Amino acid sequence: MSVWNKKILQGLHDEQREAVTYGQGPLLIVAGAGTGKTQVITRRIAYLVSAKMAKPEEILALTFTEKAALEMEERVDVLVPYGYTEFWISTFHAFGDRILREKALEIGLSSDFQVLSTPEQVIFFREHLFDFPLSYYRPLGNPTRYIQAILNLVSRAKDEDISPENYLDYVRCLEKRAKENPEDEALQEIALKEKEIALSYEKYQELLATSGKIDFGDQINLTLKLFREHPSILKEYQRRFRYILIDEFQDTNYSQFQLVKLLAKEHRNITVVGDDDQCLPPGTLVTMKKGEKKIEEIKPGEEVITAVGKGYTTYSRVREVFKRKKKTRFLTFYTENGYRVKVTDNHKMFCFVP
Repeated sequence: MSVWNKKILQGLHDEQREAVTYGQGPLLIVAGAGTGKTQVITRRIAYLVSAKMAKPEEILALTFTEKAALEMEERVDVLVPYGYTEFWISTFHAFGDRILREKALEIGLSSDFQVLSTPEQVIFFREHLFDFPLSYYRPLGNPTRYIQAILNLVSRAKDEDISPENYLDYVRCLEKRAKENPEDEALQEIALKEKEIALSYEKYQELLATSGKIDFGDQINLTLKLFREHPSILKEYQRRFRYILIDEFQDTNYSQFQLVKLLAKEHRNITVVGDDDQCLPPGTLVTMKKGEKKIEEIKPGEEVITAVGKGYTTYSRVREVFKRKKKTRFLTFYTENGYRVKVTDNHKMFCFVP
């Protein structure tokens, strides 16, 4: 074993060593918080290069925050010799942004396109408010009332890989059902509202394109569109990335998962690291659209506040509620001001409660 390999494997226990030195093919690593998951990813990246299984530019590592990507990059930099700098280590959104700027012409964008932040999306929508085919969702008394709600829904659609065309197909099905059931007034109203949203989603994308702008969701969705509509470009990146590694895999949304599946199809050398202990104990208060509610009382169809990346949150509709028995140890922290924080033993955390 070379001195370089010894350095990479130093201090690892048997399971970590097995994961780092794993050969070709898909690899799933499930481990809790604080067990060295990110360390395994960074050392595996270094090992792939040291074992001559891949060149730095053939390795793609993705995570969810810029801080995590920077930390991963710094750890890899310590493990590899000076000069190995061509790794692709970034967040999902930064990766999509890089691809879109490289292939801007093919997707119909200018290479200097602007990515709108969440507040900028609201401003953009307000500026074009009367360009949208809205009626119910643009009430005369308060025409801007539903802007944020519409943008949240558009963002959610992009997370689920639903294009404006897909949404309009759904509306056409609704309209057909409504036409077949003219006595169902509720269905008539739903079809009308959904059509407004679908057409507004379509118009929003048109306005972004003509203005040379995209939003966070587009960084993933337009990359997917690029790959699906241009097989030669997809093949180029499939061949380029011999090994793909993903941290915090349990946090991927549907669109991100589809992107990864496309990229990994050529070599199938994909390593994903995740934590299956994402449970919340009974009694945990979840912020709903209409206030807080205990987690065990939440029902499908209700809306809860959820993270959407970049430090922003939105409301998402609950699709399914399920319970699973798990044998674990709970820890309860009490603050001087009387607050109580209850967590699983591998999700201990330091927090500041004002």
